[in-house]
Amino acid sequence: MVRESDIRKQMRANEFMDERSVQAGESGERAFERCARPKFELKPASRYDQTVKHIDYWVSPKGWRPNLDKGESISSKPWYGIEVKAMKRISRKSPRPQSKWLWVEFKNIEGGPGWLYGRATFLAAEVQDGFYLLNLKSLRSWCEVHVDREAKVTEPSKAQYKSYTRRNRDDEMSLVELQAYVDWYEEATGRKCLFLPKRQ
Repeated sequence: MVRESDIRKQMRANEFMDERSVQAGESGERAFERCARPKFELKPASRYDQTVKHIDYWVSPKGWRPNLDKGESISSKPWYGIEVKAMKRISRKSPRPQSKWLWVEFKNIEGGPGWLYGRATFLAAEVQDGFYLLNLKSLRSWCEVHVDREAKVTEPSKAQYKSYTRRNRDDEMSLVELQAYVDWYEEATGRKCLFLPKRQ
């Protein structure tokens, strides 16, 4: 399966990805596909989109019809880029993945822009019973305000709203509380965050 081989290629190039991380990523993507298919047409992103734009899937609402009064045609059908993030452990020592805290990536392992600065429209953040579709631009702005990037820590367990860089890497990450962002977004916009429930 192409999706699995892409994640496994990343594991070979990144010493911080282990088999548990790969399995979590693959499982998260499969779960997202199952959750998204009832509402969206779904296309896996190209390798270029994945590595450069930080987009895993392209989705378009099912049942979309062009508004002829606005001059729309079938060719103007909207497609939105999605970056999928499975539930993650806080650190390698953590016994299991969790969804209270979301790892956000300001810089990638080479020091370039992390997925927080990617071209996706939405981040699909996995929680126990589904996926929140978070507006990436809004999440980025919120993280830039709430994370103290000048406060550097050397242990992942201390990265809540602080800057964490792994040894021998140029990345920069932080842990933010997912529900805190969701609550802020819903109060600021007056709209519920999009949510895709997992189906049994």
